[in-house]
Amino acid sequence: MQRQLRTPEEVAAFKAANLAANARNKQVVVIKAERPAPRPTQRQQFAADLRETEDMIRAAKRQGLLQAIPALIGRHNTLTALVNNAALT
Repeated sequence: MQRQLRTPEEVAAFKAANLAANARNKQVVVIKAERPAPRPTQRQQFAADLRETEDMIRAAKRQGLLQAIPALIGRHNTLTALVNNAALT
């Protein structure tokens, strides 16, 4: 099946006819995109990571995963320094 070539005038008339037909049958709904939620500041992100790390340390202690605690404490110290430095800027 071959496509029929249409002139710009025929395309415009077809679109106008479709719009007129749809306007009689339907209401036009305009959808606006919402603004994206604001990203957290760097300090807020560091603080959230710090709370998560503290929870992981508690869970490691509770489950007896003693080999993971030194790495988690190192991460905790790093994040504490980052939160404190982010608070200064």
